[in-house]
Amino acid sequence: MFPFAATAPLPDGLDEFLLAGYLRKKSVELVKCETNDLEVPANSDFVIEGYVDPTEPLRDEGPFGDHTGYYTLPEPYPVFHVTAITHRKDAVYPATIVGIPPMEDFYIGGASVKLFLPIFKMNFPEIVDIALPAEGVFHNLVFVSIRKTYPMQAYKIMHGLWGMGQMMFTKYIIVVDADVDVHNTSEVLFRLCANTDPQRDSIFTKGPSDVLDHATSEIASGSKLGFDATKKIPGEGFKRPWPPLIKMDAARAGEGGHACSGSRNCGQPKPRTNRLWLRKLPFDLLKLAFEAAVALGSRVCGHQRNASCPSTFLIKDEPRPASGDAGLFRRLGEETGGTGNVLNCFSSTANHVLADAMPVRRTRR
Repeated sequence: MFPFAATAPLPDGLDEFLLAGYLRKKSVELVKCETNDLEVPANSDFVIEGYVDPTEPLRDEGPFGDHTGYYTLPEPYPVFHVTAITHRKDAVYPATIVGIPPMEDFYIGGASVKLFLPIFKMNFPEIVDIALPAEGVFHNLVFVSIRKTYPMQAYKIMHGLWGMGQMMFTKYIIVVDADVDVHNTSEVLFRLCANTDPQRDSIFTKGPSDVLDHATSEIASGSKLGFDATKKIPGEGFKRPWPPLIKMDAARAGEGGHACSGSRNCGQPKPRTNRLWLRKLPFDLLKLAFEAAVALGSRVCGHQRNASCPSTFLIKDEPRPASGDAGLFRRLGEETGGTGNVLNCFSSTANHVLADAMPVRRTRR
């Protein structure tokens, strides 16, 4: 808990021990250090005490493997002089393994975003959600969805976020409309490519950068780029009509289809069904699908005894073929030569092969 609180992007003036106490739902007991007057948590696993002399020349530090996915090259930093190291009994040294993302720190960062999202919304009520994709290693790339109500609102959000604490290190901000799932990178990129004119809908600015950013010309100083990928409205220099997204009409949706928000993986749940569709399909089509299942059998089921098909899709709550389908599956097996585990796995594999044709609600096993 303490390492997480220490790295959390708290507003200036807010004590990390307050956050730790809030998350633990009880106060943090503090004790005085052995060699100075600072206070530390009484149940700390390790405490490293020491001092920094601001008049002492800087020394090179590094190289270190860092959360950026690169080795941080040697840079001059202040020197910390250790005066004492204490620890509790059976102490555990908390650490993460760094490397090309996603690594452990990515999930810790995701918890921070969820924890502080309400604070962002207090300052910017139009914000719906925020995501920091793994590829951006926390600060390099931010997706923001907003409820847009007036011209240039996306730029207001960009400048506002760049002015909030450690968000000043963000290199790229993409703002999208409220109906976009910012945690679906594919959907965000679809809106970025479809809804932007690069010259009109982007803005360059300058500001502080992360000292670990090796791409800037000067350490801790660089440029930033923001994209307005929202629907354009009057007052933003857009003179043409804005086209609607392709959606299925209500009549078709009622027959078993579903409306999509515009991306292939739109996240809309499909109507639940059962295996009655197997018996309604022409036998030749089922035979074709089963032959595909046999061909995929070695990859999907591994031809192992009692294979569980972990990499395939299953119809919810029906992991095995219904008893009424036994004759149908037996006939398919006889005509295609499919036996054993491939036969047992056909139901799930057929869902995968015919996914684009059947309105089936699918979940992973």
